[in-house]
Amino acid sequence: MTTHANVSRRRLLQLSLGGAAGLLASPALAADPTPVQPEGPFHPLARARGANGSIVTQDRRLLPYLDQDSDLTFVSDEPGAAIGTQLIVTGIVRDENDLPLAGANVEIWQACVSGKYNHRSDPNNEWLHP
Repeated sequence: MTTHANVSRRRLLQLSLGGAAGLLASPALAADPTPVQPEGPFHPLARARGANGSIVTQDRRLLPYLDQDSDLTFVSDEPGAAIGTQLIVTGIVRDENDLPLAGANVEIWQACVSGKYNHRSDPNNEWLHP
């Protein structure tokens, strides 16, 4: 025995339009993948005192575990905080399925308040405040 539900044409049309809207909206709500970015040219230079007391700079890529904190407002060789506007950056790294990605490394690039990077290859002629 076959039974039919009593669904009005109006209700059927509403359900159909709602389903179609959901199908059309779902790609728009999907997260865009992060574009591939090449390694930037200005990795920060590590600064240390040489045997004679002079400041020695080395490419930080050669010393991967030198900087153990993420406080970019503190200048190790100078008293006080770095000059400029302080920002708090937060976020969640997600995979292509929009799921949180555990153990991701996030590299933050920062120029000083004048816009100059702490690297000898930066062509910016502004003054450098570390």
